[in-house]
Amino acid sequence: MERMTTTDLGKRLAAMRELSLQGIRAHAGGLRTAGVRDGVEYMELLAPHGAEEVLAAFTMIGGPLIWLTDSATLEEVAGQGCEGLGATVSETVVFGAVDRKRMLEMQANGRNLHDTGDLRTAVFYARELARNGDRVLLAVAGNMDEGNSAKYHEALSDL
Repeated sequence: MERMTTTDLGKRLAAMRELSLQGIRAHAGGLRTAGVRDGVEYMELLAPHGAEEVLAAFTMIGGPLIWLTDSATLEEVAGQGCEGLGATVSETVVFGAVDRKRMLEMQANGRNLHDTGDLRTAVFYARELARNGDRVLLAVAGNMDEGNSAKYHEALSDL
């Protein structure tokens, strides 16, 4: 039987701890870590959720944060008059039928908004924006029928 020193055991435990961070972890407030890739933590806000749950998630996670959302959730959160999000949300990646006038208005007010059109492209775009140590919040609630749910999980598996 191989004998381990305390240092070897410590290194092995540290490696195991690092591996455990690669999987799914639950957090308070309906948040869970969907995965970690290249030092970026992808956090998922579980459905159902509205503006209040998204705003609470921003507070719990802190910033800087990349927010990936659908157009309906973006409109709902924007409708709450969320002026203090600039310090928390550094980039917003949105997909779906985005109101162009509203989006230009939000960009003029200092929001970094990226309209990608579809969910899969949004996931890839958020991944490209993210850097080591960043967090990406996946808050997708609008119209999650069976087809959209399958597309969502397929996009997540592409991470």
